[in-house]
Amino acid sequence: MPFFKDCIGAIDGTHVDARVPAEQQVAYIGRHGTTTQNVMAVCDFNMCFTFVLAGWEGSTHDSRIFQRALMDPSYNFPYPPHGKPFISREALVQEIFKITMFLVTIIHTYCAISNFAGKYYVVDAGYPLQRGFLKPYSGTRYHLPDFRRGSRPIQGRREIFNQAHSSLRSVIERSFGVWKKKWKILRDMPPYSLTKQRDIVIATMSLHNYIRRHPSRSDTHFRACDEDEHFIYPAGIQRRTGQSNENSGGDHVIGIRVGVDEMVALRDSIADQLHRA
Repeated sequence: MPFFKDCIGAIDGTHVDARVPAEQQVAYIGRHGTTTQNVMAVCDFNMCFTFVLAGWEGSTHDSRIFQRALMDPSYNFPYPPHGKPFISREALVQEIFKITMFLVTIIHTYCAISNFAGKYYVVDAGYPLQRGFLKPYSGTRYHLPDFRRGSRPIQGRREIFNQAHSSLRSVIERSFGVWKKKWKILRDMPPYSLTKQRDIVIATMSLHNYIRRHPSRSDTHFRACDEDEHFIYPAGIQRRTGQSNENSGGDHVIGIRVGVDEMVALRDSIADQLHRA
C-alpha cells in the first residue's frame, strides 16, 4: 500500500500443537484449551518468514515473547533500519543518569513525523507501541471480519486506518495459513522432546521459504493466496470472528517516550492521508 511505503513486514504469534509431559502441561495450555507452543514470527510481503522465536509455553502472552526477542541480543531480532526501539530496565536507569528532564521535555516537544525516517513493522493491538512497530488505534473496529460482517459503513479516520492496517498485516496470517496447511505435523505433533518440537517449527518455516523463493515450483497453497489477496487458510487466522479491537485498552508502552511519539505521529499522518484519499 502506498500509504505504508516504509513498512517492511508484519509480526504476530501463532500456536502449534505440542506434546508435553503431564507435569508440564498446565503451562502449555493455550488459548483453545489444548497444549501448544507459542511461536512468534516476522514475515515480509512475499510471505517469507524472516524471524522466528519458537518453543514458548502456550500460556505465554505474545507481548512477553516480543519483549524477550528485543531484549536478548542472542536472538538477533531483525530491527527495522533506524528503528531499534527497545531500552531495557537497566539501560533505562543508566539513561536517566545521562540526560536531564529538561532534555527529555525538549525531545518530546519538537519530535515530529518529519524526523522519523526509519522503516517499521505492523503489529496488532496486543503489542506495545514503540519506535519501529506500528499498531492500530484502540477502541475501534480492527479485524477484517468485523468490517466485512458489519452492517454500518466505515466511519472516521481511525476506522479507515484500522481497516487498511489490518489488510496489510493480514500477510502474516496468510503466511501462517500456508505454512500450517502444508505441514500436517504442525497440527498433530508426535511426542518428540520439546527441543525437537521447537526445531520442527523452525525447519518447516525454512522449507516454506525455500518453496516460496523458487516460483518455478508450482505450489497449490501459495497459488491460492496469490490468486486472491484476501484469502487466508483457516489455520492461519489468529482470532475468532467476533473478537474486535473495540474493547482493548490504550497504547501500552515499552522504552523511551520519544519513540512512541514518533509512531503516534506517523499513525496520525497515515490516517489523515487515507481519510483524504
